[in-house]
Amino acid sequence: MGRCKGITVHQQQCKKTVTSPQLYCIYHINNCKGTTLANKPCKSSVQNSSGYCEHHDPANLCDGLKRDGQKCHAKKRPDSNYCRDDHNPKFDRSTNPEIFRVKNLRKIRGKQVLQYRGGLDVYTLSDLESISPDETELDHVLEIQCIRDCYDRIKPSGTNFAKAKNEAIVQISEVINITKNLNFTSCEINKGKFEWMNGFLGDYKIGNSDSNGFFSYIYLGGENLPSRKVTRRIQNEIVKSFEEVFGETQTYDSSFMKNIENELFNMKVAMKLK
Repeated sequence: MGRCKGITVHQQQCKKTVTSPQLYCIYHINNCKGTTLANKPCKSSVQNSSGYCEHHDPANLCDGLKRDGQKCHAKKRPDSNYCRDDHNPKFDRSTNPEIFRVKNLRKIRGKQVLQYRGGLDVYTLSDLESISPDETELDHVLEIQCIRDCYDRIKPSGTNFAKAKNEAIVQISEVINITKNLNFTSCEINKGKFEWMNGFLGDYKIGNSDSNGFFSYIYLGGENLPSRKVTRRIQNEIVKSFEEVFGETQTYDSSFMKNIENELFNMKVAMKLK
């Protein structure tokens, strides 16, 4: 005769006796080995070799961590090892840059941009009147994802941070979509510029940007690169746009926008634009 090795809901060893070679009484022999959220033994009976019910079987649980750093106890989705996307450490938590984009911007600002740029693509100095509109795109000289990354880098502070961050969306949209930050250029250059900037920002996020700055990411693009003169003009225009956007952020009496300005300055330094 011996004492059941099961644990009661009061975290004490069961007092029922069992006959050797049995180790558990009938109440604990088939109990799930898992614990509840209240850190008490699960009372569910099990009919499998794992020793766990479906709610506590590690094979069924999310592999992620909660915000407090504790293991998530939710069931994972059938197509994933996580219960939701943001529990996956590889999940991109970046703000969607589309929240800063103005719909129909080409229709709204197109004429102003052409007038401001003198009818030229300031990257290539091509006359836009001689190019089909279908072959051009309206480009943000300082890319939207640049200011998005500045937005994401600002750490929470103060009791009204969430409100200030939400209010800043409209202000940032006004800043990044100014006419002086827009240019009509070819689809190829617009795509290339977007990819070069994404390459830089990907490394900048983790503090691993190339020591030569943004310019080096252009030449990681492989073949069919624009001429040196074109890439130099692109950099020059980005410098000008940084200054224009700086000026616009200073028109807002907001500590959050001041932080945006500081982050933009740090980004410009890291790009090593001249």
